[in-house]
Amino acid sequence: MINDFFKPYRILGIAAFITASVFSSFVQAQNYIPDSIQLSDEIPAYGRLSTPVQAPVTQVQYQEVIPAPAPSAQPASAMAYPNAPAQGAPAYTPDGTAPVMESGPVMDGAVMETSCDGLFLGDFCEPICQPSCGGILGPGCLFVEGWVDQGFNVNSNKNSSTNLPMATDDYEGYQLNQLYLSFGRRIIKADQWALGGQIDIMYGTDYYYMTSTGLETTPQNIPHVNGQKTDNTQYRAIYTKYGMALPQFFFEIYAPILNGVDVKIGHFDSVMGFESNQATQNFFYSRSYQSVYGMPTTMTGVITDWKIGDCWSIIAGGVNEWNAFCTSGDEDFSFVIGATYENLCGNFAVSAIVMNGKQKGATFMPVGYPDDANNTTLVNLILKYKFSERFAYVGEFTYGNNDAIVNEGDTDQFRGRNWYGFSNYLFYCINEHLTFGTRFEWFQDKENTVVGGGNRVTLDKTPANYFTLSLGVNWDPFTWLTIRPELRWDYSDLEIKDAPNGNGYAFDNGDSKTLFTFGCDAIVRF
Repeated sequence: MINDFFKPYRILGIAAFITASVFSSFVQAQNYIPDSIQLSDEIPAYGRLSTPVQAPVTQVQYQEVIPAPAPSAQPASAMAYPNAPAQGAPAYTPDGTAPVMESGPVMDGAVMETSCDGLFLGDFCEPICQPSCGGILGPGCLFVEGWVDQGFNVNSNKNSSTNLPMATDDYEGYQLNQLYLSFGRRIIKADQWALGGQIDIMYGTDYYYMTSTGLETTPQNIPHVNGQKTDNTQYRAIYTKYGMALPQFFFEIYAPILNGVDVKIGHFDSVMGFESNQATQNFFYSRSYQSVYGMPTTMTGVITDWKIGDCWSIIAGGVNEWNAFCTSGDEDFSFVIGATYENLCGNFAVSAIVMNGKQKGATFMPVGYPDDANNTTLVNLILKYKFSERFAYVGEFTYGNNDAIVNEGDTDQFRGRNWYGFSNYLFYCINEHLTFGTRFEWFQDKENTVVGGGNRVTLDKTPANYFTLSLGVNWDPFTWLTIRPELRWDYSDLEIKDAPNGNGYAFDNGDSKTLFTFGCDAIVRF
């Protein structure tokens, strides 16, 4: 029944519907030009970019009278200050009217991300979540926010109901991707010391891509929170449909040194990559291969962000292995260092981050991987350019290398694992409620040891190229609701002729080189 639904003429019909919706909104668009493609207000200096999925944020009003700096001294966008909100982002209420901003003095350079408009959590915590000048904790405020992300997906498979190795919307039919709750204390980063922190709890099908060794599993990678216990120590060995994860819990310290130094200590989202674990930070329902397989999705350790001048930031820190809270035996350590630059106009930004250190596996551990830790190097580059207030481009490149000796079969061995990927994104904002986006990715798993390792093992030392093309729309009828339809095409030249089921292709349980999917989810912010 599902396969009949996904015949070619129905794919064309879905694409035509999306195109007609975009064109209709363009015709109705007013002269409003929102600054919709902004650097992330959550982790700006790490190169992640926020798309219109993120609800608008505004500068925090503060009652202490401190002279404000000259306008020319203020950076033009979020990357210029750690955790700075997107400057110039459209602020609107569910009925479409502009909110009335409170007047009053503002702290010198004070910026702080604010909770997105939700259905009830904002009103619920308002009495205790007002900004304060803080005492021993410094300026900041408590916050509670969350969302539910759920959707459906249909695919072109004949033999499988999953979309693997495609990630996040990886099941055909309905799935609850994320039931997400976040709370803690946000800090105002200005000219005073400040202390804060955050705890995130998530339940849904996306838990698999946020799992960390020693947290949701034992240090030996045996699940003890999700799935059943097993003697198989393969990374994330038991893959249940639903599970729970703790994506983040960290302390944060802000020091008014130089132009500001931010320190995170604990367990947090990876500081590498354009795409995020949080559904609200991504434009597309699905994820790119390099964001899931080519780099860590979580980190544990210490990361510092040093603001140098108006345009530059330096990132430096030390973390555990990829996606590892703690591991058995010796703790393997990696250093992270990088830099970001954004011009004062806010229309060009670039970031480069390098991670290097010893670890047992890179993201997903394949069968035959040795127990000893080996040196792993990862390079992540991101470039953003805004052609206009409506039109923006993002390019991302990732290269990884692990020098371990890997067993292939019973006797064969080879040294080294290499992978690299290149993604291109284009975003066009029709109006404050509708944005069109496209993503094209090429990801090469050079020894066929990265994509799907630990879930669907295909060790054959056969180079595998993965190509994807996604067309998507973000429709925000209200500040608390985002609907994201996406049409996606995947192709891989992987072919393992000695596979148990015949030709070992990448999709449809090894039976196809291509995969067509149509998915749509809705994000409801609390």
